[in-house]
Amino acid sequence: MSKKATALKSKPEQTPADPIAVALANISESLNTIDDRLGGVDKRLQQVEDTEEARRTKPIPSRGTHMPGQGDGPRDKPVVPVTIHKTYESEQNETAQVGTRTFNDSNEMETGLIEPVKLIDRKKMEILRFMEDVLTIRVADTTDKNAEPYPKVTVNGINQFFIRGREQQVKRKFVAVLLQSKPTVYGNELFERGDGVEDYRYPSHTALGLQFETLEDPAGEKGRQWAKALQAAA
Repeated sequence: MSKKATALKSKPEQTPADPIAVALANISESLNTIDDRLGGVDKRLQQVEDTEEARRTKPIPSRGTHMPGQGDGPRDKPVVPVTIHKTYESEQNETAQVGTRTFNDSNEMETGLIEPVKLIDRKKMEILRFMEDVLTIRVADTTDKNAEPYPKVTVNGINQFFIRGREQQVKRKFVAVLLQSKPTVYGNELFERGDGVEDYRYPSHTALGLQFETLEDPAGEKGRQWAKALQAAA
């Protein structure tokens, strides 16, 4: 037998590595690395907390005082005190409560913000229908150069413009606004009181802000009386 064969025969056989053992070793090494990093993070957090605690407990110098290391020269600027504003959360305050809702034997709500639904008010419905009538009117013209050229009224967010001197068909609800727009002006006059002393009094005069005439009203005499009562109301 040759020397080469003898050397090969005498070499010890290598046992293959266990894959599970290798994986566990790698995991253990990774966990050690993570522990080292977490230890560094904890140390850094502790340093931040210590710095913050020292800042909070550090006394705030009053105006004109100097901290150590600032010097005592006349050019040193005084330290301005810091004002710390305290905040508050809404959860710290009490919220108003609406109370308890109860019902009677007729199943009607006795207390609470929500009212039970009522039956249709036929009188109110008739008034609403009446106010939707279409009237033919003509707004008087004016020689006042400062007067608004196209007067406007608004009902429930709806605008209605009027053209002076022209016939227009508009709903009664807009005419009601014209009848209720009654500015008052006050004059002054000198008079003698009963005791012989002179004094001033201030008579008033109220008129429609926008004069107009009704050319056609589908309600007839009822509409005429309605306009008369509304204009005469205070």
